[in-house]
Amino acid sequence: MSRELGLRYGEAACQVALARGLVVSQDGEAAAAALARAAELAAATGARDLPPRIEEARAELAQLRGDAAGRERALRQAARLHRDNGEEWLAAQAEARRGRPHRRQARAYRATTSIDRPM
Repeated sequence: MSRELGLRYGEAACQVALARGLVVSQDGEAAAAALARAAELAAATGARDLPPRIEEARAELAQLRGDAAGRERALRQAARLHRDNGEEWLAAQAEARRGRPHRRQARAYRATTSIDRPM
């Protein structure tokens, strides 16, 4: 529907969701095509929040394919893009999914989310 209405951002977000669903269904080829379309649309719209989500979905696809290096690379890229957007908490989550959270980023995340922090 987003495509028919010309809503490129909505279509890109839907393509990311579709790709994730296809990874769960173990249809790697269709997932790769959906991610390629999502990346194309994200570039056309200039949306900054979509590229890290696309990289996270690419990491899931790489895991499906048994490509540990590709998964690591995609999560590293997702974390960098989240940081570029000022989304430290999402960057910390991407780092944690890599299995080796960056200590400085993990501390920064804890410092910004602590309920003991004075207001």
